[in-house]
Amino acid sequence: MTDVAGCCILFRQTKSRCAEIYHGEASGIKTNRLNIIELVDYYSTLLTERQRSYLELYYNEDMSFAEIGEMMGITRAGAFDVINRARKKLMRFESRTGFVARHREHAALLREATSLAIETNADARIIKLLKEATDGI
Repeated sequence: MTDVAGCCILFRQTKSRCAEIYHGEASGIKTNRLNIIELVDYYSTLLTERQRSYLELYYNEDMSFAEIGEMMGITRAGAFDVINRARKKLMRFESRTGFVARHREHAALLREATSLAIETNADARIIKLLKEATDGI
């Protein structure tokens, strides 16, 4: 029995809802490719070297699980497991700390403040500082 099926039996939820819970999507953390890459940027030092290298190959080098498995001397399923565990670990870090979400919020606020400063003809020094702060994000 798969973990998703076990989740459905235990919690009597629909299969899609169980899949969301099992794969971390119910926590509000998006799991698409770009979001995982962003999580790697923030939390990679908290992963093992092995996890980092597999994620690098999968997300940055765009290698398949089969290619990674062949390169590392393991099965395709083994490569999938390493990557999936690392992804889940990254999502746990984010759900506990919220650093990436806060960074996104701060960046949006800075962009909004910059736009408002420009619209209201604020002092040029203020606009310059806001633009520099926004560019640094």
